[in-house]
Amino acid sequence: MDMENNEQLSAQQSLKIISEAIEQSRKDMTHSCGKTLLMWGTIICLTATVIGFLWKLTGSWYWNFMWLVMVFGGLLANRKITRSENIAGTPKMFVNDMVKNIWKAFAVTVFIAILAGPFSIFDSESQSHELPITATIIICISLAAFITGLVLKSNTIILCNCAGAYSSTSAALESNGAMEMAAVFMAGLIMMVVPALIILYRMKRAGEGAAQAKNNE
Repeated sequence: MDMENNEQLSAQQSLKIISEAIEQSRKDMTHSCGKTLLMWGTIICLTATVIGFLWKLTGSWYWNFMWLVMVFGGLLANRKITRSENIAGTPKMFVNDMVKNIWKAFAVTVFIAILAGPFSIFDSESQSHELPITATIIICISLAAFITGLVLKSNTIILCNCAGAYSSTSAALESNGAMEMAAVFMAGLIMMVVPALIILYRMKRAGEGAAQAKNNE
């Protein structure tokens, strides 16, 4: 009888340990992906702000080549985050790698779109047959953010993406010149920075609540 009770207790303890490990992995994964989303969103917003200001100041669309700098800068920052997680001992998870690869694919797609599209689209007199680069960048942001939300099962990311995708894409198509960068800034802010901050804030509050509950015990 005692042996059966011990086996049952051991099984319950094992299930508890497994459940706690899964929950901790989920938290680590969400925190890591939140940082990745915030990093890309911040870089996009900063790049759009600088390009828009310089474009308006000089009247030259050549500042749009800074998007290529953004691509490489984002990839380097993404690599730095990955290295810091490895040093900190954060376990590698498939979903983490998937989200990072989603944003790597985003960077490569933007790079190809800028090189392949006719650069005269950045002129104030855009042509209907030309590839709308700014709207294309926003669509790439929307697609990457939406897939990230689906992978993480995050309604926050999905809802913010739906709210920002249509409005920012429409604004980009209706704008010309430096004002197009305002649409990109809006896309990065609503679809990436805002949901990332919400996720990280919720995780911080949850962590503080768990620590306080542990101390009360």
